[in-house]
Order: sequence, then structure tokens, then C-alpha cells
Amino acid sequence: MTMPCEGDLVGKLSRIGKVRSYAMPMTQADDESLDSLSKRDATFIEPMECLATSTLPDGPQWLWEMKHDGYRALAVKSGDELTIFSRRRRSLNLQFPSLVEALADLPAGTVVDGELVALDDTGRRNFNLLQNLNGEASHIQYYIFDLLCYRDSDLTQLPLLDRRELLKALVRLPDRP
Repeated sequence: MTMPCEGDLVGKLSRIGKVRSYAMPMTQADDESLDSLSKRDATFIEPMECLATSTLPDGPQWLWEMKHDGYRALAVKSGDELTIFSRRRRSLNLQFPSLVEALADLPAGTVVDGELVALDDTGRRNFNLLQNLNGEASHIQYYIFDLLCYRDSDLTQLPLLDRRELLKALVRLPDRP
């Protein structure tokens, strides 16, 4: 049986000017397994830092991610309040009100980790544009790559690939026309 969590959530995500939707369809078993995890208040969680290395480790246990040349940002939904934090725990709500609005319908008790990126008119990443953005929300994308907390359940106890699967269930991108 599929159960939508927190109702049928609809919100905006990624390219702020476009509507994206998110919902968490889960089975009863999935819901119960999340309930068995430790509880954790949805608050700022210190993000992992990149590790500079001269050689990349080899093997199937390693996962690499592209650096998007943006701002690391955690979105924290605690109760009805959503805060976008920089990696240094500074609120970014005033700089990115469209993102706050876009993520407002995240379920309470949720923390996602990602990177804010500005795109120029050709669709290329542009860090300078991000730093000098003047309310051009259509140029901002938020790449979410980790789900750290969901409904006050501490997902950091789960392997990254499991958290990614839960994130895919939470965030659904609309079909392209």
C-alpha cells in the first residue's frame, strides 16, 4: 500500500522559476523502518568537507561527486519554519527568498544538503553571477544531493546510497515537455 506522507506535497524546486513537485510515497514497511531510526531535531548539521587528494581512491565502495561551483546550502524545515543555511551556519533566507518559498512545503523535521548554483543565459554555471545576483531567481538552481533528516528521523545512520533512494522518493522532477 502506498501512503503519501504529509499529504500530496507540491512545491518548487531546482530552477526556482519552474514548478517542481515533491512527495514521499512510501510503503507501510518503509514508514515503520524510518520510525525505528534514532530521533533528531531538524537543525543545522555540520556538512562534510571536501578532501583534497593527489590520487583518487579506487574501488566500488567510493563515490565521487561533481563540484558545481556554488554555495553549499542546507535547507532545514523545523515545524513551519524553513531556513537555508550556508556551510558556516549563516542564514541565506534574505539572499534567496525564492528558494525559501520553493522549499516551504518540505515536510516538517526535514534537512536536505545541496549546492546553490547560478546559471548564465546559456545555462552554464557562473559563480560570479551567484555572488552578484539581484533577485534573478530564474538563474538559481538548488542541487540537492543528500537527505540528512526526515520527519525528525536521523537518516545519517543510513548509508549514503540508501539516503539517496529516499531523496529520490521525496523529490520528483516533472516530466519535461
